[in-house]
Amino acid sequence: MGGMALFSGPRPDRDLLDSLTAQLGRRPRVLAWAATDDGYVVGLADRMLVRDASGWQAYPWHRIATGKWDGGSSLLVWVDTDGCEHTVALSAPALFPDLFNERVSASVVFARRVDLGDGRHATIALRRNLAGGTDEADWQVTPSPGVDLDEPAVSARIDQELAAVQSDFGIA
Repeated sequence: MGGMALFSGPRPDRDLLDSLTAQLGRRPRVLAWAATDDGYVVGLADRMLVRDASGWQAYPWHRIATGKWDGGSSLLVWVDTDGCEHTVALSAPALFPDLFNERVSASVVFARRVDLGDGRHATIALRRNLAGGTDEADWQVTPSPGVDLDEPAVSARIDQELAAVQSDFGIA
């Protein structure tokens, strides 16, 4: 875990830490944080927390399917594994975009792109929960835009590829 210290940077203010402590029930180890237009985004080892006017929302790193940082617009955009897109504008990004990339990547054990024809694809990934004390890992399928996972031909192709990957891992 020594590499995570690279993201430390300036410490969050006391009010932010007190709010996080109340939310989590314990004092958190903040790896990186950034101010947003209406709150904060905070990176812990196992999840990202976003606070806005409605309160805190938690996004475990292994439940973020894709994401990107646009430095020109200062927008951090991600899609969770339920297919919901989220956006936060970082007014002072500091090291948070780097932590975001590192933590999401750290949750990926294995990924394979499945060609579905006509320029379409889906990604099959084995993602691990980064929370300490757990060995939880889940298979996830993330479609590219315009791919309907319920379409019979797509579903059959994904099932076939997933079975092959699981067999390769000795899980089937």
